[in-house]
Amino acid sequence: MKNKILILGKGFIGTRLQKEFNCEISDTRIQAFLEAEGKKI
Repeated sequence: MKNKILILGKGFIGTRLQKEFNCEISDTRIQAFLEAEGKKI
């Protein structure tokens, strides 16, 4: 199973984490905790 990382924010810290973890920052707005887990509500 692949680990998933949720980074909130596109500011300085979010950008640094993106570089360190080599992942993309999504601009999708999360409305509920279930959406953060990847589940449909």
